[in-house]
Amino acid sequence: MRLIISILAAALTLVGSASAEVLRAVTSADVAPMSRGHDQDLPGFNHELVSLMVERAGLSLQIDYYPWKRAQKIALGNESVLIFGLTRTEKREDQYEWIAPLIEAQRVFVTTGPLINSVEDARNLDNIGAQGVYLDALQAAGFENVEEATAARNLRKLQAGRVSAVYTLAERAAFEWAQFGYSPDTLRIGTPIAKIDLWLCATKGYSKETQARLAAALAEIRVSGEYDALHSKYFGGLTY
Repeated sequence: MRLIISILAAALTLVGSASAEVLRAVTSADVAPMSRGHDQDLPGFNHELVSLMVERAGLSLQIDYYPWKRAQKIALGNESVLIFGLTRTEKREDQYEWIAPLIEAQRVFVTTGPLINSVEDARNLDNIGAQGVYLDALQAAGFENVEEATAARNLRKLQAGRVSAVYTLAERAAFEWAQFGYSPDTLRIGTPIAKIDLWLCATKGYSKETQARLAAALAEIRVSGEYDALHSKYFGGLTY
């Protein structure tokens, strides 16, 4: 009898596991350190946070990495998928389901010298390292003293004294600086120039029930202290 009960219990466990819904998410290592990849010891703040949310919601998760533009294209298609790391813009508003903001990131100037707390403060610098939207923003504001390179390369140049400042996310700068083994005390982070939320989104028409479960899971993670612990794991005692 005990053997029969044990077999039935095992069978029920297998059925429950097999019936657990598997969610698919897409992201990109292009948005490191929020997403870095399965092969990394630290796969990314958003990667770990979304994994924790899905686990807390009693679901399973498959995360696929693509170039960032392709990941967005997949999430705009007919397949129901999650995508994490998007900023919420007017153009994107009606293209996705906006489930929850994962992190409020800060666009800043970082230096190893005097703090740069505004765009105007940066105009008289010898040179500034920037890339992508950060480069575009500075050039649109009339800056001519900008050098284009990846954030990681720009930060190495900053430490070597080859650029005066880097315009990037505070979180990215703090993470990469620590990864390079530089002392956190030598990185000076200015007042945020802009604040941006990075969201967990989904294909339009995605299950409302699943969206609610994931949003509720994130709220629980914030209250439990797990969110702050994860933030500290990636960004240390980041202050502005």
